[in-house]
Amino acid sequence: MYYVAKQLMNAQKSFVLENNFENVSIQDLLSLIKETSYSVIHIRVMGDYHIIYERFINRDQSEERHLGHFLNSKYPCVDMHEYKKLTFEEFVESIQLRGMDSFEITEHKILIDNTDFSKVNLDGIMQEINSMIEN
Repeated sequence: MYYVAKQLMNAQKSFVLENNFENVSIQDLLSLIKETSYSVIHIRVMGDYHIIYERFINRDQSEERHLGHFLNSKYPCVDMHEYKKLTFEEFVESIQLRGMDSFEITEHKILIDNTDFSKVNLDGIMQEINSMIEN
């Protein structure tokens, strides 16, 4: 992921680098940004922990989820009879300990609350992005 990002940054191409970024990623990303003099807009998607937890559990238990994604229930392969659902408290603690809820890489950031998808203003987000690009 970082190799491809570096190539795109060196070429000054626009792209989206999507991940559940954690605090352990900060130094590598900052090094890439500094080395390539790349201008970054950080978009962090967040939401109500209870809603995000329910979505996580539903995905984790879905038979349709590809095994290439890390899942508590399937990677490594686990018999669903042995499945131990992550508690809400464990889920939140994992997010907070890894810094996924506070990760920041640049002052140019946009926070998107996706608790209710119908309330996400895509046009407004695009306007914010375009404004940051122009300045």
